Amino acid sequence: MNNDPLISIIMPVYNVEKYIRRSLDCVVNQTYTNLEIILVDDGSQDNCPAICDEYAEKDSRIKVIHKQNGGIGSARNAGMDIATGDYLTIFDPDDYVSLEVCQKLVSACIKYHADMVVFNYKRIDEDGNTVEKINRCSQISLPEQVTEWTCNKFFEMVVSIDSVICGYTWNKLIKRDKIRGMKYVEEKIPSEDLLFMQQLSVRLDKILYIPDELYFYVVHPNSASNLMSESDVTELVIRDEIMKTAKMHFPELMNVCLYSLVDISFRIIKTVRNNHNSVKKCSKIMRKYIRDVSCCPEIPNKQKILYSICAILPKLYFIIIKK
Repeated sequence: MNNDPLISIIMPVYNVEKYIRRSLDCVVNQTYTNLEIILVDDGSQDNCPAICDEYAEKDSRIKVIHKQNGGIGSARNAGMDIATGDYLTIFDPDDYVSLEVCQKLVSACIKYHADMVVFNYKRIDEDGNTVEKINRCSQISLPEQVTEWTCNKFFEMVVSIDSVICGYTWNKLIKRDKIRGMKYVEEKIPSEDLLFMQQLSVRLDKILYIPDELYFYVVHPNSASNLMSESDVTELVIRDEIMKTAKMHFPELMNVCLYSLVDISFRIIKTVRNNHNSVKKCSKIMRKYIRDVSCCPEIPNKQKILYSICAILPKLYFIIIKK
């Protein structure tokens, strides 16, 4: 009988026949073998369903779910519903991982009694060349050694505008008990990972960060995640949810959340400036925090004034920033 902890690997699959074999080969050839591999075919219209079934016939550890298209959140939830592992991780099918990722992560979890392990990653293009990380502001300095985080520190890393590591799903190994009953938002929205991670943070006691680059995130030309769009107004809605979580569970981090809220509000409202309804929606959320922003010592006075103008008179704000 295998006494090693079982790791459930969930992989939502949708129209990625060009990349999925490389991704699956990395998973099935892991040095750590006690795996439950759940492939969720989310109504793919290419050859992905057949490829998933082909791999399942060769490897008894693989389970395949074929379902109607419902988006990445729906696919992840379907996989989580049938997962039985002690630990759970979610990989994207157009990326790939180190062959040692599962061994390193489960060993770290056991050694440090961690509820979750966060690991580093590398952004690459389709030819395997390293891509510079794109950050809105200066990048947070990540530790160069294994580091333990409290739930407060993890939440701070998730909500920071500088964060390049904590707001994603695919670079985590999580105790399955810690996410029992949790669901991803099933509407097709950006930043669903950010929403899930900030909700998860209140359930965790000890988080471990390891600096090893074990995940290879493939940046595709003109991919949806690289382009700003009017749907990004949803990120401001998520920031509103983050503010509620901070007030309830992490009041000492309110200023960090407010700083991020101001930065993201300006960025998004510029993107949606030609859509009256989106501007109206952004301004409505921004108005809720005018008093909090005005009292935040980390936010420069000029930004406070612009924020208030933008929240109350967005047309005037657009005139001001043109000058």
